[in-house]
Amino acid sequence: MLTALIWVGGTFASDCDTPEKTAKAYLDYDLKGERLSSRVSAKIDKLMTENEFEPGWDVSTLVTGYEIKAVTEEGQQAIITVLFKNAWQVSTTFKPKEIKDELNAIHLKNIKGCWRVAPPFYQPHPYSEPYVNHLEELIKSDAKTAKKDWLEHTQSKLNSVLQYRKAQQGGPPDAQKAAPR
Repeated sequence: MLTALIWVGGTFASDCDTPEKTAKAYLDYDLKGERLSSRVSAKIDKLMTENEFEPGWDVSTLVTGYEIKAVTEEGQQAIITVLFKNAWQVSTTFKPKEIKDELNAIHLKNIKGCWRVAPPFYQPHPYSEPYVNHLEELIKSDAKTAKKDWLEHTQSKLNSVLQYRKAQQGGPPDAQKAAPR
């Protein structure tokens, strides 16, 4: 069986021919931490509507997974309702009672037969591992030039993320000391 693929604006048409396929690709990149940096990943960029860019984010929510709950398609627009599992908004203090499932929406537009992510955007929802790597890279790259307060704040955030991760792995959410790798 021979399958024809059509190249449409930086992505294969078969990758974006339904709202669900585009949303799933966007979600999978999000979980892997592709939305954490202010430098837009080419992987994410190919899923966005033309002339739309994601904003830089100061806040992230860690999750353990997602489930697509509903797809609402109306003409050239669609909304995908997503349930994020065990969502916790990152802060410098970990509180297990703040972990809860969270509903969000991904808005899409059909542009020339290809479904693309459109505003409004929700904040990044990565797994804990890419977020830990992101924080460790920030600490390493800014260690010589950042103010002491910023480094302490980022280290506190890293400690909280490690507590979240430990809680999700079934361990007690007691404090851990984290050191950049």
